Amino acid sequence: AVAASDAAVLWSSGLRRRQVVTLAFNATSTHALPALVHALYARLYANRTGGAGHISASVQPLPDTDSTQHALSAFASLFIAIMIMIPFAFVGAAFVSPLVAERESGAKQLQRVAGASGTVYWLASWSWDLLTYLLVVGCTLAAFLAVKRKE
Repeated sequence: AVAASDAAVLWSSGLRRRQVVTLAFNATSTHALPALVHALYARLYANRTGGAGHISASVQPLPDTDSTQHALSAFASLFIAIMIMIPFAFVGAAFVSPLVAERESGAKQLQRVAGASGTVYWLASWSWDLLTYLLVVGCTLAAFLAVKRKE
């Protein structure tokens, strides 16, 4: 709140019964003008009563309308979908890159020379990929349950 002494009263010329006051305020601040008007009236009231009384003001937001709540929910759903789908685009690359690295370094041929069959190699690779995928899906579902979204 703006103190009464901080009111930006730029120009004031008073007649006997009428007083014209010009206030300057920051239009980008939502509560600037109401706070400034409160400060002005509090100062005028204090002048009239000799400082014996004071005026207090409070600001309460209006509740959101159904259409606003629906729009915010739709935006939140879109944002959540984007933030989840972008990392999932990299999950497939995480499965392929170790296989490519093993092929480039010759680790796959070394395992074959050591006696590992192709079936065991691919089964181990598939099992690791499945475990990694289940971990990612589990974390995603846990995030959904943590924020209690209906999606």
